[in-house]
Amino acid sequence: MNLIEIWNGITTLLKEEISQTALDTWFSSAELVDLDNTTAVICAGNTLAKDIILKRFEAPLKKVLRELFCQDFQLIVLCGNEEKRDYIAKKEGREGFKALTIPAYSFNQYVVGASNKFAYMVSKAISENPDDKDYNPVFIYGPAGTGKTHLLCSIALSIHDKFPGKKIEYISGDEFTNQLVAAIKDHKTDKFRDKFRSVDVLLIDNVQFIVGKPATQEEFYNTFNHLYESGKLIVMASDMAPREMPVLESRMLTRFESGIMADIKTPEESLRCEVISRKSRDLSLDMSQEDISYMASKPIRSVRQIEGMLKSLSAQRKLFGYINRSCIDDVLSRSLFESDNRISAEDIVNECAKYFEVSESEIKGRSRARNISNARQIAMYLMRMDLGMTLEDIGEYLSRDHATVISAVNKISNLSHTDENILKAINSIKKKINGRVA
Repeated sequence: MNLIEIWNGITTLLKEEISQTALDTWFSSAELVDLDNTTAVICAGNTLAKDIILKRFEAPLKKVLRELFCQDFQLIVLCGNEEKRDYIAKKEGREGFKALTIPAYSFNQYVVGASNKFAYMVSKAISENPDDKDYNPVFIYGPAGTGKTHLLCSIALSIHDKFPGKKIEYISGDEFTNQLVAAIKDHKTDKFRDKFRSVDVLLIDNVQFIVGKPATQEEFYNTFNHLYESGKLIVMASDMAPREMPVLESRMLTRFESGIMADIKTPEESLRCEVISRKSRDLSLDMSQEDISYMASKPIRSVRQIEGMLKSLSAQRKLFGYINRSCIDDVLSRSLFESDNRISAEDIVNECAKYFEVSESEIKGRSRARNISNARQIAMYLMRMDLGMTLEDIGEYLSRDHATVISAVNKISNLSHTDENILKAINSIKKKINGRVA
């Protein structure tokens, strides 16, 4: 979760505390600049907005922050780009640690179950001894919303507390790319390299966004090698395993897989139950064990999804003064419908069959005829890239093994950049699918 996502969450909750007119007038040009253990820093669009936010809306802002992170924050309000630049410059001068060091993302707040235990134990181990070369590098992977960012930030928090002299850098793959592009444009690549190659701990989230971008991948490859050979800790997180990443260079694959590989699966029912129980207490929902077990029995695919549903229930309790089984069913039906992508594997196979003028049974069959094979491989690619299905789930659905699915996804990903017919097929099929669920 980055600062933009957190700010969007804050403004969404603010709608329950202040009028839409006030939100549009005083917060439309504001942004969240920083958030650490104790302080939230906001930059307002102008001096008047800054004064109004401090005088009229400080209490609602603090209340929303408390609801989001279950702890109190001090509030600093800046005004304009100059104050923002000064604040960032002073902070970067004080410390190189810029992870989201908030208690909600600490090890103490991480709920452990069978699906995430190994990743949790590895993360704890490297936070206790970041110089242990046996645990370097670490690659954490799993579906979106299952706690990878939480673990990265927990590692950062723990190392920062235990080893205050360590220089830590936390960044997402897309932000790494953006900073590199800006550095190239401004002829400051040397400064960019110095920034990342001088750290003791590099934590990079959503590393899959580096893949397929030649300049970024080259720079990260060299940065990785420099840090690794210097004995510095590298921790990466991704929504997919390295071998599942389309167009990943073999040398990068070797680097990614050279250390500890820790996967996180979708939360099992017992873990869902514990997460619901703990987070409902944080929100003072007072849910019965029966209702908690009822929610946990549903096919909820991520911790993030659970958090969203509980926040919806919290909002209903504030509006109506109560929540009951009917409220829970309503939230479940909406959330599970939306999280089911509204597009299914069946939809994809159906549209692939129509486009290539073959039958669905032929796609699921063993024929290697060119048009059937193309339909089958594009179906696998869309299931992986658009639905986020695991390789195992795709293989099970189409009666194929793990290696076959990887090969198909990588092949279509490569062809989508070079073969106009394949790209046309992908775009046409996706358009048809989106049209049927719009």
